[in-house]
Amino acid sequence: MKDIKELVMDYLAENHAWEKKDDGFYHFDIYVDYRDEISDSIVKEILENDYPRDTLLEKLWDWYQEQEWDIIDNLVDDFKEKVDPKLLEDANIIEDGNLDDGDIRDEFMDIIYVD
Repeated sequence: MKDIKELVMDYLAENHAWEKKDDGFYHFDIYVDYRDEISDSIVKEILENDYPRDTLLEKLWDWYQEQEWDIIDNLVDDFKEKVDPKLLEDANIIEDGNLDDGDIRDEFMDIIYVD
C-alpha cells in the first residue's frame, strides 16, 4: 500500500518527468508575456508610496505567489483526476468520502519548485 507521498511521486514521474532536475526536485516555470502590463492604478499606488521599491517588490511577490498557487492547484486537480480513487482511499487521504486537498497540496509543495 502506497502513502500519499509515493502517489504524488508516481504521478509526477508519469506525467511530468521532463520537469525533474538533477537535484531530484520538479521545477515548473512561470510563463510571462513580454506584453504584460501593470495597470495604471497599480503604477500610481507604487509611485505614490513613500517606499516605491518596497511596494513594487511586494506586488511582484504577490504575483509570483498567485502563479505558484495556480500551478499547484492545477497539479492537485490533475492528480485527483488521474489517480485511482482506491489508491487514494488506501493512502488514508479520503475522510468521510471527501478528498483532503491540503494533504495533497503539502506533498506537492515539498517536491516542486516554481521558477
